[in-house]
Amino acid sequence: MQVLRLQLNSVIYCLSVPIGALAAIPSSWREPSFSISRAGKAFVAKSALDLLVGGLNSSSGVVTDPSPGLDIAQSATFIQTLSRYDQLTGNRTYESHALAAFTAFRNQYPKLSPYVASVEYRIRILTSSIAGYASSIHLITLHSDTARWGLAAYYASTVYDGQTQISFLEGAKAAWNLLQPFQLTPDIALSGHLSSIDATFEPSCNGSSVQGAVLWLEQGDVLTNSETMGPYIALSSYLYNATHNETYSYAANIAIGFTQTFLSDGKTPIHESIYLNNCTMGVSNDLTYNSGYFVEGLAAYTAMTGDHSQQGYLNSLVQSLLMVPEWYRSDYVMKGGTFSDTEYALIDSTQPDEQTLVNSRQTSDWKVIFLSGLYTSLRFGLLESELAQNVSAIIAIQYNAIRGLANSTVNGQLAYSPSWTGQPLPFLATWGQLTAAEVLTTALNVTTSNDTTTDSSWMYPSGSISPTSSSDPWSNSVPTRASPSGTAMTSSSSTSRAIAGGVVGASLAFGILLGLCYWRRRRGRRAAPIELEIFAEPYTGTMQDFPNHGRPARVIVPAMDAPGRLLKVEPMRERNVTSGSIHQPSLTPSLTGSVEAIGRGQTHPERPARAVVDVGVLQRLLTGIHEVRATLSDLQQHQAYNVPSHVSDPPEYGDVAQNNP
Repeated sequence: MQVLRLQLNSVIYCLSVPIGALAAIPSSWREPSFSISRAGKAFVAKSALDLLVGGLNSSSGVVTDPSPGLDIAQSATFIQTLSRYDQLTGNRTYESHALAAFTAFRNQYPKLSPYVASVEYRIRILTSSIAGYASSIHLITLHSDTARWGLAAYYASTVYDGQTQISFLEGAKAAWNLLQPFQLTPDIALSGHLSSIDATFEPSCNGSSVQGAVLWLEQGDVLTNSETMGPYIALSSYLYNATHNETYSYAANIAIGFTQTFLSDGKTPIHESIYLNNCTMGVSNDLTYNSGYFVEGLAAYTAMTGDHSQQGYLNSLVQSLLMVPEWYRSDYVMKGGTFSDTEYALIDSTQPDEQTLVNSRQTSDWKVIFLSGLYTSLRFGLLESELAQNVSAIIAIQYNAIRGLANSTVNGQLAYSPSWTGQPLPFLATWGQLTAAEVLTTALNVTTSNDTTTDSSWMYPSGSISPTSSSDPWSNSVPTRASPSGTAMTSSSSTSRAIAGGVVGASLAFGILLGLCYWRRRRGRRAAPIELEIFAEPYTGTMQDFPNHGRPARVIVPAMDAPGRLLKVEPMRERNVTSGSIHQPSLTPSLTGSVEAIGRGQTHPERPARAVVDVGVLQRLLTGIHEVRATLSDLQQHQAYNVPSHVSDPPEYGDVAQNNP
């Protein structure tokens, strides 16, 4: 009955909410598109991540420098962001860092959630029994933290292979196994008693069963909240995709049912929590992260299980969340993550008071959790076309605000403030750096229909240094400056321009020569230009598309829609979510189809004509290219090891910001 009710709710919400309410991008929105290439995005994201990598504590697995560093849940998200960067760039830059950090943390805290509960914190979260906890200070486990570490492990398991993949996937399963005993199955819910912790609760609230709830605390009040439910739904869904074990999908399904019954109506932000011992609601629904968690969970469930009964509900919910005015400025730059207290964690000076900084540690996390939920629904292609365009634009707005309004140079490095509304800080706040890095990395796979590629915004402001960590706690190797996807980054040095110009010129000449050869070979018939499509490798594949557990090999095949275009076939690519590609039928052949048949359909029986090439000219051209590349390589090596050179500072990002107020 509960599953049927969920399906009916999905239909009702799909019919009742106008998905196209924000069809056109409002002119008041601040920079709702990108003016930077994908290679430039990779450079910027790596710069932000490297600054945090330098603060990793090798014994604890968390970022501790500068103090106070990141909290437990944020450190899990950092590992997730490192692996996402590698996934979206096709590299393994941070594999050793991510694995070492996860292993160190798990060895120290097997439950993946150490938390010293101070008196103040216990009073804040357990308001129904303050006196009973006034003198209680001890370790407790927050299941929301355990779920976030499990998600981080799962994401990493889909990026890396070999023993690294095995270790991360095993860690994700272990996290879920810690959480599952605290989910109320139908039988447990009916009994009103969870024997493992001797907890008593109401079997139903307002006439509805509490089945599906996952308790937030390992002990204490019988409380469930969105920051536990959302990640648990997502983790269960992803593990179903990895194992095809229906235990995971069932757990996700009943958790969705509980959340929709008690915490979400599909039209307004998600409620924070509910006490199951007396059926009273906890904190109000004004916090962004609650909604972000649930959106991610719904999107993961729909994509991983193939059950699209929730897709209408998801679209209705996302649509409503884009129309909460208290969460955004008038130009749609996100504020602090809450609307009940507009002064909470408001950074309005370069020297905010200590309590404001402490609070900003929370609000910066809340904002990016919300954006992560939007991105998950976007990357799985679950949003209606116009809604997806708006979500892409909102992510672009935050990206440009972070780069244009929240940055400052600290000790020669570009640091980002927790506030994105125009108040940078003269010091590094690690939580601000993390949330910026998350958005900068996510943007690698987000585009809009109005994007341009000026790339004048790639580099650091004057006085900054190369985007590598000054020290690496995980190895004794000297950091190197690697260009994303093998693409060299732009430099403002005249020497660099001259050398790069030589490379481009020589490469162009060589390309023309090869083009002539190709034209001679294909003379007499018309052919489309060959383009090699490069897509991001997915975090996940679906059970329906790839029923076996192995990773199928990637295959390069001709595209069916253009005779000369090649495509890389691979398991459920993480979509490059351009506005033009939304809800378009896939042009990539399925792996279940016949690649040979596709290939035969694109072959041409005629024999190619021979081309005559002057070997001497070709040899001299190749020699020249080799010499120029060797010179450029020497220059890059000097820069990587901080050898002084006469290279001038790169252009400032502010040039672009001034042109786009």
